[in-house]
Amino acid sequence: MQQSGLFEGSTAKYFSYDIDMLTEGKYRLAGQLVALSLKYDGPGPQCMHTAVYDAIAEDSVTGDAFTVEDLADGDMKAVLNQVSRTGLLI
Repeated sequence: MQQSGLFEGSTAKYFSYDIDMLTEGKYRLAGQLVALSLKYDGPGPQCMHTAVYDAIAEDSVTGDAFTVEDLADGDMKAVLNQVSRTGLLI
């Protein structure tokens, strides 16, 4: 599942945004496979970022759970770093 394209990121993974995978039902299939594994005491996904896991399992995320460095999108990371250097962020 880690190499499926459903996740992005270098080490800790986040769900990717792929409309084709969504329309093809691949996210749903991955969820069903994880649920089936968990139902029979198998392992859950080991590749998710801890904040993503916490959001799913505990329905809570703190404001400092994610950083700009966690982003997989290099362009977005560069823009956010530039904005951060301006000091306009609270």
